[in-house]
Formats: sequence, C-alpha cells, structure tokens
Amino acid sequence: MIFSVSDKYKYDIVFTFILLGLVSFLNYFFIPKFGIAGAALSTGIAYVSYNTGRLLFIWKTYKLHPFQVNQFKIIGLFSILCFLFEIKNWQFEMIIEVLLNSLIFCLLFITPIYIFNWEPELKSYWLKGKKFILSKR
Repeated sequence: MIFSVSDKYKYDIVFTFILLGLVSFLNYFFIPKFGIAGAALSTGIAYVSYNTGRLLFIWKTYKLHPFQVNQFKIIGLFSILCFLFEIKNWQFEMIIEVLLNSLIFCLLFITPIYIFNWEPELKSYWLKGKKFILSKR
C-alpha cells in the first residue's frame, strides 16, 4: 500500500517484474528436479525474496519497519514447532493423529504468546470471548 500512495509507486512494478523473473528462473531448475514440490519451493523462495526486498526498500527509503520484535519471536516459535512436529514419529490412526497434533500444536503455540503477552490483541480476544460465554449462562 505504501508503494501505491507514494511518489515511489513506479518501484512496485520493478519489484513485480523481479518476482516474475525469479519465479520463472527458479521453476526452470526446481520443477524438473522436484516436480510439483519444486514449484512450491521456487514460489516460496521467490515470495520471501520479493517481500524481503520490498521491506528493505521501504525501511531504507522511508525509515519504516512494519514488524515488532515480538512478531519475530512468534515466527521463531512457529518455526521451531513446525520442525518438531515434522520430526515426531507417532503412529496413530490418521484422524486421531490429526486431532492430537492440532490440539498439541495450538496449545504449544498459543500458550507462550498469551503468557508472555507477545500479541496483546490475543489477550483482549480471549477476555472478550470469555466474557461473551459467561454472559450466556
């Protein structure tokens, strides 16, 4: 949005062409080697690069940074949990495993965010929901 309403709007098309070229280039190498997973990988790499480039450009040009330190903590927690759940080796029925994984992941993800108040909105949503449920009794 910053690009659209600023005098630097022309750079948005430059970043879009960079994204297009990067996806095409990476697809050329990754799809033959990894198939459909290669397409996903190349698109993921391209979008992370695209958004990082835009972020750095806005930071350098306007001295604006859209993230707070707590958001990086949340991303780190999410990454660690994804890695741990990827290497776990449970052997349950599929529906039980999906439910168990979802429940444990949500508890391990949401609890630290709530306890350490990394995202203040989460606490306010929780309190509003609790108040709503208790008011229905």
